[in-house]
Amino acid sequence: MLALPPVVSPRARHFLRLRSLRSPPLRGGLRSPPVAADAVTRPLGDTERAFWLLDRGTSFNGLHVAHVEGPLDEALLRAALDRVQARHPLLRMRVAGGDGAPRFTPTDARVPIEVVPRADERTWIEAAERALNRRFPTEEGLLSRVTLVAGDGRSDVLFAHHHAMADAQSDFFVLRELLENAGALAAGAPPPSLEVLPLRPALNALLRRATRSLRHLYTMSAFFFRLLWTSLVLRPRQLASERAAPPEERANRLVHRRLTVEETRSLTARCRDEGTSVQGACAAALLLAAADDLGLARPAHLGCFAGVTLRDRLSPPVGDEVGCYVSQVVTVHRVERGGAPWPLARDVKRRLTTTLRIGAHLVTMPMIGLFIPRGDDPGPRFVRRFDGASTGAVGVTNVGRVPLAPRYGALAVRGYDIAVGVSVVGKLLAAVTTFDDALSFNVVFVEPLVGRARAIAIADGALAHLRRALAAPPGAR
Repeated sequence: MLALPPVVSPRARHFLRLRSLRSPPLRGGLRSPPVAADAVTRPLGDTERAFWLLDRGTSFNGLHVAHVEGPLDEALLRAALDRVQARHPLLRMRVAGGDGAPRFTPTDARVPIEVVPRADERTWIEAAERALNRRFPTEEGLLSRVTLVAGDGRSDVLFAHHHAMADAQSDFFVLRELLENAGALAAGAPPPSLEVLPLRPALNALLRRATRSLRHLYTMSAFFFRLLWTSLVLRPRQLASERAAPPEERANRLVHRRLTVEETRSLTARCRDEGTSVQGACAAALLLAAADDLGLARPAHLGCFAGVTLRDRLSPPVGDEVGCYVSQVVTVHRVERGGAPWPLARDVKRRLTTTLRIGAHLVTMPMIGLFIPRGDDPGPRFVRRFDGASTGAVGVTNVGRVPLAPRYGALAVRGYDIAVGVSVVGKLLAAVTTFDDALSFNVVFVEPLVGRARAIAIADGALAHLRRALAAPPGAR
């Protein structure tokens, strides 16, 4: 089992920087799981295997970034990361067995840390793009990595993961625990007590209670009927590709935008008054920007895909643990170029609420195993089958308010950003977070399908539509 490092004192930091051997075991504050996590392996579930196969054709990473002020260096981060890795079994796993029968298998490797000097605000964005597009050597190594963009008193901590082993909630837990441990160590205080967690079953096993009922049979029937209706009758428009390229030649890029604290507070209050949500407002703004990009001469149907957590439907429940417990849904809307934002935002919330109420999120990713090809070398065939299959022109994944404190020991958190690779599930997505009353709006786009100048125009257009909505008088259509 991976050992927990001891408390790091200032006197020991230089020694930690120089040594390459693992820290000696620390038993104090460690509570063992019912079953030793490193003693077991398990096959990938259907959702995990789908993400594994998609990544075989193109990079499909997830990424969270914490912007930190305080005395954070590689030695402190290494000590904290070793403790967090010892807690979560999937942080100690590689995937073995090939595409035919992949299994999570324990390894003694440590989560790697790359250190990048911080030149300016662009440094973390460039590091984020590299992290989004850098494939994981899954057969030989781990499924996550950390990048420290190190500056003088200000740093950015990037945690990137393979989607087969983690979702957005997982990244919150990892970065929170990293900052808790590193902040305590930097302040010369003992780090928090940790419980080493067991390896959980795959998503499908944890959803059995929710998917074994007559109601779920109705949900499946309604889902496939809606899918046919959308594809054959509504026929939603897609963003045009500037240049075609196979999945392996695509790259995820990032346009970073942010609302001020005043704008964010105004948006939250106005969404409440208008009977919608921040998710609805951001999706409406991005759909209107997509309509501008398409140059719509008349109203058309456009789809918007969104990530949805399944953690509230698991049995037995899963706590603050690393794992892939996520699904995706698509809602389709009639969009008019230059149309009113608030009616569209309400329509997004209404359709998303209806979609979740009928349980469509319990069908999409949990049922994806039905579409994985059988036989030898299923990866390329699955990527081709999945590529361009989504009816969403754009996507919005809004994780809401970031569940992190403003300070951990000697470290202060000054901001938080997320991004996710979309190489084959779409062409453009907005990843939205709110931390310390400031909304971050990161547009991930796929080159060469969408060029940077065009992505910037769409991102700026979406924020312009949000600001236009805020400027409109209450009750205006």
